[in-house]
Amino acid sequence: MAQAGKYKADLTHGNALASVAIVAVIIAVYLVIYFGSASPKSLNLITTLMLFNGVLASTGILSDQRLFSISKMHWYFQLVFMSMAPFAQYINGYYPSSYLISDDYFLAACLIVLVWNICFLFFYNARSSRKGTKRRRSGKVKNFVLEEKGLSLSAKRLLAFAAVVSFLLSVALIGFDSMFVKAENTVSLDSSTLSFIVKKTLSALPAMACAILILSRKGKSSAYLLIVIALGMTILVNFPTSTTRYWMGTIFCGLIFAFVKKETSTRWADFAICLVLLLVFPLFYIFKYNTLDTAVIDFSSFLNIADTFCSIDYDAFMLLSRTIQYVDTNGLSFGYQLINIILFFIPRSVWPGKPHPSNIVVASSQGSTFTNLSCPIQAEGYINFGVVGVILFCFIVARFVKWLDSAYWDSARSRDSLSLLNVCYPFLAVIVIYISRGPLQPSFIQTLALILPAIVIFFLLKREAVEESDVVKTSVKADDKRKAIGTNPQNGHHGHLSPAFSPANGRGSGDTRSET
Repeated sequence: MAQAGKYKADLTHGNALASVAIVAVIIAVYLVIYFGSASPKSLNLITTLMLFNGVLASTGILSDQRLFSISKMHWYFQLVFMSMAPFAQYINGYYPSSYLISDDYFLAACLIVLVWNICFLFFYNARSSRKGTKRRRSGKVKNFVLEEKGLSLSAKRLLAFAAVVSFLLSVALIGFDSMFVKAENTVSLDSSTLSFIVKKTLSALPAMACAILILSRKGKSSAYLLIVIALGMTILVNFPTSTTRYWMGTIFCGLIFAFVKKETSTRWADFAICLVLLLVFPLFYIFKYNTLDTAVIDFSSFLNIADTFCSIDYDAFMLLSRTIQYVDTNGLSFGYQLINIILFFIPRSVWPGKPHPSNIVVASSQGSTFTNLSCPIQAEGYINFGVVGVILFCFIVARFVKWLDSAYWDSARSRDSLSLLNVCYPFLAVIVIYISRGPLQPSFIQTLALILPAIVIFFLLKREAVEESDVVKTSVKADDKRKAIGTNPQNGHHGHLSPAFSPANGRGSGDTRSET
């Protein structure tokens, strides 16, 4: 008992130290951004609001004691993309895509982010007034449980086989050499939504198979061998130099989250996530437009964090500012921009007037030829319904995230329960950064392609489990029927030896065999 108490105290002290380290890193980043600039702008209301939004995001991160959660990853996005990056860009006078924005729109964007952060804290932490909500939620989650005692060995082998088939199909689709080069391993969403979904689904399939194998492992060497096979196929299909950083982070960080026990609680995981977002994420920028033989790493370009943030990859806040300007000129869309999300499956060749994603609409109207830009969730809400849309989107996102977080951490704690939620949640906790960055249509399609393999696998395994259960029930009913017939009073016995049957003669009164 004393050792357990000492371990708990050490864990608490370690988490406290990690929290201090996280705060120190966050403060250091802002200081490096400001004092590392050659000619920084003076601090004003805009920079103050940016810093305050960073404080709110840091509060959301540090107040979440869970190892990881969708809510926490959402706050990481708010910290890095909507506070640190715009702070660096504004201080250094950097404008992504060289599109100049006045301070009035910078200030408006700061206020929109502030409204979002405050509303998210309120909506996420608001208690439901409906009685029995938690009980009903637990019942709904329980219905998605696939297996309580793990998968059969044959089912695990099929999952590993499916991962291998996914790799072979990917090779047949784009070629083996193109599997390792991003410039050649690309299927554009504009060319064909269907081909884009197929490509992403094939990429997600081995990862989902691997996650299911990880969650259903029981310590057998054969199970770990199958995990290694699925993991190897996942790496080959999602090779780091050939895929986008958001997708790569979703796949591999999702697998790490799936592997780590839920009971683990350490702040050093938050510290590691900070380093990944601030250092590792920018490092992989060199593979965005280069091939393996032309990519040259210039580490000096990553030593200055301000220069790192002054790039097109951190354009989310700028697109929010440009969206506000677009609405001032063209007015609200009143939900029109949501049509391309709801009806994403209709090809543009069939529907030429299909709305474009919001980033393309905003950039094109402002004369930009480069339209491969982000469009954060706040901008999506604003372009549709203004400030009311921002609050409405925030309410929907916050409550849905709250439901997912609570269902995963409260209602499905047992690692023995293999459920669709347990499989998908670790990946959703990472891809939420991409969803928050936007635009909403491509991120929605990628999220659908991500969880689609898990849904199909879950459905097939669930169906197989139901069929096996029906066979067992039929067999049990048959056994019960035979026992019932054997104990029927009309047959002259009731489960014990009747007078007409004794060991002396070895047969019943109905025995017609002739004696010898």
